[in-house]
Amino acid sequence: MLKNVIWAACPMGLEYLLADELARLGMTDARPGRLGVSAQGDWPAICRVLMASRLTSRVFLVLAQGTARDADGLRQLAGEVDWQVWLAPEMPYWIHAQGQAGQLKHPHFAAQVLKDGIVDAFRGAGKSSPVIDRDRARVQIQLTLGKQAMIGLDLAGRSLHQRGYRLRDTAAPIKENVAAGMLLRAGWPDPERPVLVDPMCGSGTLLAEAWMMASDMAPGLLRQDFAVKRAPWYPKEAWEKLLAELRAAHDARLAWAREHVRLYGSDIDPEALKAARANLAVLGDGIPVTWSRQDACTLVPEPGATGVLVCNPPYGERLGDAHRLRPLYRQWGKQLKASWGGWTLVMITSSPDLASGLPLAPDKTWKLRNGPLDCVLHRYEIRSQSSEAHPEQGGQSDTATGNTRSAFANRLAKNWKARQKWARKQGVQAFRVYDADMPEYALAIDWYDGWVHVQEYAPPPSVRPEKARKRLNRALDDISEVLGVDPEFVFLKQRRPQKGSSQYGRQAELGYEKVIEEACARLWVNLSDYLDTGVFLDHRPTRLWIRDHAQDKRFLNLFCYTATATVQAALGGAARTVSVDLSNTYLDWAKRNLKENGLLGGAHRLHRADVLKWLTQCREPFDLIFMDPPTFSNSKKMDSVLDIQRDHVKLIDEAMRILAPGGTLVFSTNFRRFRMDEALSARYALKEVSVWSVPDDFARNRKIHRCWHIRARHE
Repeated sequence: MLKNVIWAACPMGLEYLLADELARLGMTDARPGRLGVSAQGDWPAICRVLMASRLTSRVFLVLAQGTARDADGLRQLAGEVDWQVWLAPEMPYWIHAQGQAGQLKHPHFAAQVLKDGIVDAFRGAGKSSPVIDRDRARVQIQLTLGKQAMIGLDLAGRSLHQRGYRLRDTAAPIKENVAAGMLLRAGWPDPERPVLVDPMCGSGTLLAEAWMMASDMAPGLLRQDFAVKRAPWYPKEAWEKLLAELRAAHDARLAWAREHVRLYGSDIDPEALKAARANLAVLGDGIPVTWSRQDACTLVPEPGATGVLVCNPPYGERLGDAHRLRPLYRQWGKQLKASWGGWTLVMITSSPDLASGLPLAPDKTWKLRNGPLDCVLHRYEIRSQSSEAHPEQGGQSDTATGNTRSAFANRLAKNWKARQKWARKQGVQAFRVYDADMPEYALAIDWYDGWVHVQEYAPPPSVRPEKARKRLNRALDDISEVLGVDPEFVFLKQRRPQKGSSQYGRQAELGYEKVIEEACARLWVNLSDYLDTGVFLDHRPTRLWIRDHAQDKRFLNLFCYTATATVQAALGGAARTVSVDLSNTYLDWAKRNLKENGLLGGAHRLHRADVLKWLTQCREPFDLIFMDPPTFSNSKKMDSVLDIQRDHVKLIDEAMRILAPGGTLVFSTNFRRFRMDEALSARYALKEVSVWSVPDDFARNRKIHRCWHIRARHE
């Protein structure tokens, strides 16, 4: 019988498992490649792959393979296909192209070249050509470009990982074929140990796949839409025969599975359990699954039972999330060692830091990909504590194991003791505790009335990323312990050179907000969602100076950010205030700050505008002006690019033009290489107050900003 060649695609890391599976399903010459497996087989075997494979995502019938780096090469490759076998005159079809090679840089162009080749083939035979129509397509052609080009027929259509039982999702779901791969790596199903527990089951994907495997339910039994069934060459007889065989095999296995298999699904989230119950109900009645709402760190097995633990735990996809999960992993690991001896654990995570925090040593690891995330699959054979000759090798920090504090922890504790005393005297709720005191721990740590904001500066290239990551994790553990803050309220950011408005863009939507007090002002801060928090702590003395000098003044705040200086001016008795910024996000934040202090509306106005453009058009005088521009901005909302070194003369000149007699312009910049143009000294009275304007808690970083008081020279 004619052997057809297929390419079965799969997630990275499942290729060798898939090759074994294809062989079991009747294919021959299975050869693993990157993100898939090539194999040969007749139509009955190919239909079995489509219906019964648990690991593949898509199946393509290969029509031609070879080198195609330009249009002529692609036409030549298309000419190797007998298109009249697969398409018919006037028949609707579609081409899906992906990748690039040589001059074929755009998939749309490559698809057009292939279409022209198909048209030429039909016209050369004196027949009308098939018709491109995505919505009515009976055949979808796959064109993949790269080192080797492939022209094939998509036999699956919708990805095969979409079984059809997932009615409800939860956060961070695992793909069904990745879940099946995890179970195979765990040795499931094992007739000797047919017990499986998922302690963080989420929407129940691992449990669903485990039941389907144990009851011999082919994934294709749940879905009707296969692309191959729309094609004129659909092997209907082979398909229907296979369908009957697969249903019979499932029916024959059900009684054994219901009697012997035991599944346990647990989660701390009641909504996740609702989703899991609904999803498993799609697989039929009589599934032997027990549900419980419980913390995985307190979950214990039934007495005398052993089996398989499978888990897709939370692993903090965003930077700054993972460290908050480390205590969970440590506590869970202790529970595993205490209560789950003799069990096999298979766990997937995209965070090596979290996996290293589990006080267990994996027996085997595999790299694989779950959707967009690069992950590692860990398999552990859990040994009971009583049987261990030596403790497991894990990644606990000294603070986790109770050993002597690190040098960093000692320095932080010393700083914290001194800074607390200073803050109480000053009446300050938000301040800097640590400012890269030790070069190997290049962190800035700020206290926000019970919450902690940590900024990590990029390590030098000479420091290996793995070493830097471990050092950071240890530091985060120390920070939580020394400052007495739950890891949930320790927020990590990475400082990198910022371009344009990226410094001010929203990076997350976690919503950790609170109000802090600065003197008599109440100011909103957000520690989770932006690179900065809404309050520049190093400007505290300047804001308080503005408050003390704002009585009856007309105050203007340029590049106002969240208008914290405006709040202080208004509370200091300013007759009226105007705040200008280009960002809607920060003007909304400014509005919240004004409202929080009972200042919204009336004498206090907010303007969204390009500051330099607004200044040139302003004719209104002000007695006190605060200007703290960004170093550089190329926001699309601006008419031109702002460069503070180049543009500061024009900015200052325009501000001084509207400064009322006897008034003061407070100009500040955090550009470390900033040089004030000497021509300004000839026109105005400039007094640099940088030493005074940097507060004591920033004493280690006196260059964090520079500040001037500028007045008219004749005054």
